[in-house]
Amino acid sequence: GDVDTRGLAKPLFERIVSVRGINNVQVHAGPSPQETPIAVKLFPPVEGPQAISIYFIDGLHRNPAALDDFVGALPYLDRSSVVLWHNVNDVAEGFETAYERHGRALFDQHHVLRTHGPMGIDYSSEAHPDLHAYLNDFTLIWRDWERYMNLLDHDAMQRFEGGGERRS
Repeated sequence: GDVDTRGLAKPLFERIVSVRGINNVQVHAGPSPQETPIAVKLFPPVEGPQAISIYFIDGLHRNPAALDDFVGALPYLDRSSVVLWHNVNDVAEGFETAYERHGRALFDQHHVLRTHGPMGIDYSSEAHPDLHAYLNDFTLIWRDWERYMNLLDHDAMQRFEGGGERRS
């Protein structure tokens, strides 16, 4: 619900959807997880219980906020859902806690992707075999991301403590 979302991102997204003729897309900007039920009600269920297809968590780069976003969406997630976590390096604790406490029951895949950010993803390989093959075939799953992030943190700390710029 911030100014950029209301003024820039939402109109751009709505224009793309309109120009491309994409159906069954609704946009709702508001605080999460408080307004997650409102956003979900924009989509009438086709049959059976209502589930979110793709859920994007951008929890203010804070573990509690990201975990709250995941927990707030849980009533609307099932094995067919895909959950994306923005800048998972900033919310690694929330990412891991959400999976261990709740996500493991829904998803057999829990990874960090080689993207700018990086991005976390939870999904079921049975429900999404093409996604699973794509991520593995193109080596987008970043298996040692925590080691790399620790190296970055170490280098940044050395510069902060007066170690200056590193030269190689």
